[in-house]
Amino acid sequence: IAMIKEKLDDDDDLKQTSSNFAISCSESLYLTHALRSTHDAILIGGNTLSIDNPRLNNRLWNLAGHDHQPRPVVLDTNLQNLKELGQSLNAKNLIACCSYEAATRLNRDAASTTNENDLSPIPDSVTILPCRSLEDGSLDLSHVLSQLHSVFGIRSIMVEGGASVLTAFVRDGLVDYQCVTISPKLLGNRGLDSFGKVIVQGSKNKEEEDAAIKIGPLRSFTLGEDCIVCSRLPRINQY
Repeated sequence: IAMIKEKLDDDDDLKQTSSNFAISCSESLYLTHALRSTHDAILIGGNTLSIDNPRLNNRLWNLAGHDHQPRPVVLDTNLQNLKELGQSLNAKNLIACCSYEAATRLNRDAASTTNENDLSPIPDSVTILPCRSLEDGSLDLSHVLSQLHSVFGIRSIMVEGGASVLTAFVRDGLVDYQCVTISPKLLGNRGLDSFGKVIVQGSKNKEEEDAAIKIGPLRSFTLGEDCIVCSRLPRINQY
């Protein structure tokens, strides 16, 4: 199961910001951590990791002792974002999905290191998971999900961004459920789009490409000063 969570401001556009500017209210933040606690993993892209350096854990939701910690996962094809963060990485026990070529280079560089005191550009706590790449250089998401399941037993993933990652999961038909937080804030130029151009995999012509993706019935409720909208998405692919 793959789930995505987005934030929407009153500019009527899906937005994201870096972690130093909060869109959602405190009650919505609790909901985010509650949702994290129900998943096996939280997934983000390499750019989001590099910009925000988030902890990607459940710090707020421990109702009745339920404080399950999901496994943090990052898509970092060339491991460049992880190398830039280095030992300052905040996420614990991170799984880094990368290309086979990047994993091979990392192993070769580690083998050629002669000084035992030299720190690796990637913390030892990070687990490298090689995955197939597509012709455009991005990771094959179906193979990523398959690898996460077969190697780590991960069966449910909460996808939190950024824009290219959310778009790719929707485009490839790998999302089962979405949760959108609508907040009464006008971000203007401070916000970043949460979605790019979504071309559904298997589209036969431009008319199909431009067609909106139909989602299931909406459920909405108010939480603090925010509105939460949830819906199912049609699963196109099985991994």
